[in-house]
Amino acid sequence: MVFDRWFRFADDNVNARFISRIKRSELAHSVDSGGIVHFPSKEEEGAEAVIADVRASVFPAWQVLSCPADWTQRYRDEMTRRNVAYLEELNNGAVDFLLEQRHRPHSWKMADVQE
Repeated sequence: MVFDRWFRFADDNVNARFISRIKRSELAHSVDSGGIVHFPSKEEEGAEAVIADVRASVFPAWQVLSCPADWTQRYRDEMTRRNVAYLEELNNGAVDFLLEQRHRPHSWKMADVQE
């Protein structure tokens, strides 16, 4: 079986909840020494359900903000500036942000990047 998908919550406590819940599921998976959960694409729907359950334990109404890699730090800085609580997720190599649904990050007027 090919474990071609992976996921990890950056927060160790939240990730421990995820690992515990995925271990209780009947989904094919493995957990490496860094706490990254690997699973086959055929289990993606089930894994996403477990991930959604953990997300809901953090924020009852939530959203995931995805952005290009070169915008990751801009969003970190902007959420810090706005006092927006968020958690980072590592999803198949991309950094995504879990935050409350009430925020509208795509409408934020963000400062230009200083180079």
